[in-house]
Amino acid sequence: MSERLDDTEPYFIAIFCFESGIKILALGFALHKGSYLRNGWNIMDFVVVCTG
Repeated sequence: MSERLDDTEPYFIAIFCFESGIKILALGFALHKGSYLRNGWNIMDFVVVCTG
């Protein structure tokens, strides 16, 4: 069972990287009000993507 879960991990990481990349392009990274890293949930998302 865990073997099948390990096989899907790269796909989920790719999806999360794509999602955060699109949000960074749309909102900007950190320099202005309303940018990606000005939201707590986005900070958590960024940390999860970087550590994944």
